[in-house]
Amino acid sequence: MNSLLLTLKDEEKRMVKIVSLNKEQILFLENEICESVGVVIKGEIEIVSYSFTGKEIIFNTLTSNMVFGNNLIFSSDPRYKGSVVAKTDSKVALINKNQLVALFKNNESFLLEYLKVQSDTGKQLNFQIKLLSLESAEERFLYYLHSKVFLNYSGLL
Repeated sequence: MNSLLLTLKDEEKRMVKIVSLNKEQILFLENEICESVGVVIKGEIEIVSYSFTGKEIIFNTLTSNMVFGNNLIFSSDPRYKGSVVAKTDSKVALINKNQLVALFKNNESFLLEYLKVQSDTGKQLNFQIKLLSLESAEERFLYYLHSKVFLNYSGLL
């Protein structure tokens, strides 16, 4: 189980809505307002959109213990930038915005774990931006390889 969910006390677990999804089932549509943070309990979820020509654009692939909606829920424009779709039979925990705020106020362990998830998400986005900004495939490969070796060596991976 996700370390974020492990911080919940028994009475707080009732605040979490568990949703089971079948393969290819849509949980949220692109442009729908994000009203909850999701935690993948099992399975594989994709955030996917389509270009005007019909090309599929996969923003993110999420597996067990990964979180989504965390960058949108408190945003000035909390609309999903892609549809949230189960790529396999999946189970997701949803915590709505009001419950999330209550958990922040009443459960310091939850707050700290949530902030860690936010920080790790930001670092991953920065890594991807830098990776994509490199000009050649060789530079990208070397940066990726170096980053993975460093992260593994430092115990961050």
